[in-house]
Amino acid sequence: MVLSQFEDGAYLDTRVAAVMARIEAAPHPQMSPSSTAHFGAEVTVTTTDGRRLAKAVDIALGRTSENALPRPALEAKYRDCAGRALTPDAVSRSLDLLANMENLDRVAALSDVLAAGCASASQPGAPAALARAS
Repeated sequence: MVLSQFEDGAYLDTRVAAVMARIEAAPHPQMSPSSTAHFGAEVTVTTTDGRRLAKAVDIALGRTSENALPRPALEAKYRDCAGRALTPDAVSRSLDLLANMENLDRVAALSDVLAAGCASASQPGAPAALARAS
């Protein structure tokens, strides 16, 4: 799931609204927030012919480092989010730097790319805030 899926009034689409009207959400009785089993979920679908299909997971994909998102999915999420503030080149360059963070001589290399790559340098304080972080 990425931010762009919620843009341009997607949530107002009548087909989406029709499906949402048939969805019920509730805390899972066996997954207490105070326990270690609260990262899971269970989904049950009742089909038009009355069948009930269920699937449960103990830990949602991407919720913990033990069940991390696959690299391509994580990169797609980063590109979708970072692309709102950075130029395409800065998104790619920052992604490369982040992927090799442990080998950077200085973290300022990343903040330099982010500051220089702001899609809108006229955004109040954007480059200055990144410069202060370096």
